Amino acid sequence: MATKITNDNITSVDAAKLTGTLPAISGANLTNMAGGGATALIARNTFTGASTVEITSGFDGSVYDSYRLIIRSTLAAAGNMLAMRTSSNGGSSFDSGGADYKNSYWASNNAGGDGGGVGSGSNRLSLHSGNLDSDLGANLVADVFMPQIHESGKYAVFFVKSFQYLDTGNASVGAVRMNTWSNVRESTSTVNALQLFNFGSTTHTGSYQFIGYKKA
Repeated sequence: MATKITNDNITSVDAAKLTGTLPAISGANLTNMAGGGATALIARNTFTGASTVEITSGFDGSVYDSYRLIIRSTLAAAGNMLAMRTSSNGGSSFDSGGADYKNSYWASNNAGGDGGGVGSGSNRLSLHSGNLDSDLGANLVADVFMPQIHESGKYAVFFVKSFQYLDTGNASVGAVRMNTWSNVRESTSTVNALQLFNFGSTTHTGSYQFIGYKKA
């Protein structure tokens, strides 16, 4: 004789099978699930009226493959540039020789002008092309990707995408500029510290986020 299926039967079966507890989900579980390639926010800081900003901690080749630095800066005086330098001794000194870096770029401005070039040698890693305009209120947002900078025996490479703009209502040529840079540090030593500095005489105010890409 067939058994009649009712709501009471279904409720009883479900209740019997759904006993026990689910395993707790913790931060450690989520990290393990993410595996290689997961990102971690290493540091987030602001700076005001700074001539240099050093990032000397958080570099760990046993944990991270690559890094990313997102920078937002506002110009404190007319006509200046923000650039970057590297260190292999934890920030005790930064590479500043006239041929320590090479930079290639492509830039486009709001007037439709495009241009590019390759530097023969430089004392800095460039984040943008040309001054941040000659007006107060000029802003820079830069996104720097640093793949495998812990690997010894290879030059460190830095890929930069940045955008310059004014929020003062100035619509002159150069008031908006998009930049793409490929930079290389001509040294096979590993990188374990960075410095943002002003290529000029003024200071900058802004913030940065320093992110690591975890190993598999």
